[in-house]
Amino acid sequence: NEIDLLVLTPKGMFLVEIKSHPGIISGDAGSWVWVTPEGKTKYFDNPRLLADRKAKKLASLLQTQSSNKRSKERIPFINALVFLSAENLINKLTGPARLNVCTRQNFHNELTRMDENWRHSKLNKPIATMVSRCMEEAGIKESKRIR
Repeated sequence: NEIDLLVLTPKGMFLVEIKSHPGIISGDAGSWVWVTPEGKTKYFDNPRLLADRKAKKLASLLQTQSSNKRSKERIPFINALVFLSAENLINKLTGPARLNVCTRQNFHNELTRMDENWRHSKLNKPIATMVSRCMEEAGIKESKRIR
């Protein structure tokens, strides 16, 4: 599987699916509707569903690596996020369809902000080091196509 962005912050580990659709996004938890600036309508599956499957698959792969087995630390939960990156996007998603979906306005906060309701422990350097080693052992690296 290809991953658009993988982020490790003190708040957590995030697998981010980036969608750069300008226009209007609406829909429900299962499928989305994109209306382009030209007025064309396109339907597609909610990308968070695929991102969630990728996150679970990645977590399973990292847990089988020797660095994880030797470490007293644990692979953190991998949160799946969808980042709607288009500047002039109008996000009309509501309810469950909006869950773990970010725009340019709230992307940074989603990855870093831990308010008074945050109940999880912060990720630290030993966890980040172990995750990095597990990624190397699993052969996960940046795509050469991107370079």
